[in-house]
Amino acid sequence: MKIIIYLLSVLLVSCEFVSYSDWAIAPYDGDLDWELINENPSFSNRIDHALVSFDNKLWVLGGYDQGARDHDPYMEDVWASSDGVIWTCITEDAPWKGRRGHEVIIFKDEMYLIGGFAVDEDSGIRNYQNDVWKTIDGENWSEVTAEASWPARFKHQVVQANHGGTDYLYLLTGMGMNEEGYGQYAVVYYNDVWRSTDGETWTEMTSSQDIGQRSTAAAFVNPESNRLYIVGGLYLVIFDDGADSSYDGKPSANWDKMWYTDDGSTWNYTGFGTSTRADNQIEYYEDRFWVLPGRSNSIAHINYNSGPEYYSTYTYNGSSWTKDSESSGVGARYGYAAAVHNNKLWVIGGRTADDGPDNDVWAGELQ
Repeated sequence: MKIIIYLLSVLLVSCEFVSYSDWAIAPYDGDLDWELINENPSFSNRIDHALVSFDNKLWVLGGYDQGARDHDPYMEDVWASSDGVIWTCITEDAPWKGRRGHEVIIFKDEMYLIGGFAVDEDSGIRNYQNDVWKTIDGENWSEVTAEASWPARFKHQVVQANHGGTDYLYLLTGMGMNEEGYGQYAVVYYNDVWRSTDGETWTEMTSSQDIGQRSTAAAFVNPESNRLYIVGGLYLVIFDDGADSSYDGKPSANWDKMWYTDDGSTWNYTGFGTSTRADNQIEYYEDRFWVLPGRSNSIAHINYNSGPEYYSTYTYNGSSWTKDSESSGVGARYGYAAAVHNNKLWVIGGRTADDGPDNDVWAGELQ
């Protein structure tokens, strides 16, 4: 007992504790001029929601508010705004039910909602999903498929790329349920790649290399070359390949690199300094990619606000990375949504360093 008390006293003396109210990151000094457009818009706080620019409007779809007391924490609402200030509720009860960790993408002039974790408050049923929905107005939805051929999941990535002259939806990685496991074994992280021309029929791609089991990664496509990238994300300590020490704690060889493909099948990798970042977004704006804040992954096991490696801003021009700022123009946060709209880079909501889930609306413009 004396040894335990001694060790605790050493720990307390050697640690420096900082409260949320006292903790702050350095001012942003990069190339973007960030503005808080709306500190408290009409929709509620949320994380793991979706944001797209469509039909000259910003659209916020679904999400999760763990602190909700007066409404369902799993939301199936759809909101739209042309300026980020005034928001209109298109529907409070979309047919895809309350969900989080879903993907929404514009494909062939329609909004597609793909996968996620959904909760039906009427029936009490809660499941990972592999359904696909689409709409042209945010209010009237049609179900493309109730059960796609890929395993149900959330916090996956969906992007659009033209390969071989054909426009494809690509679905990559994500997190789902292991029906035969329990506890930490009940979660499975995927390393698969699927594509579709219509959202209904999907083909699993045979990858030349293992891009690594992961969820909450950042996937993005170069609009000039249609090269598809994926980097970062989360993984657990249980992997299909067992305890192979040659991977040095990673789920697969070169997991921590940035992976890319020009056809969906042949994958290569290159190093990138923020590959330990998860639950962040990378957006293409003004001829470069912008790496926005996130949290640590399970390589580091450190909180998201513990250092600039998780909230500093980077840019990528297709060949090299540049640190835009040691800080973030939207503060330390993760689980937010981002999009480019009206020649600005937008960030909405997420889990912030202030007081948990937020609904604030930010816009960054190149100076």
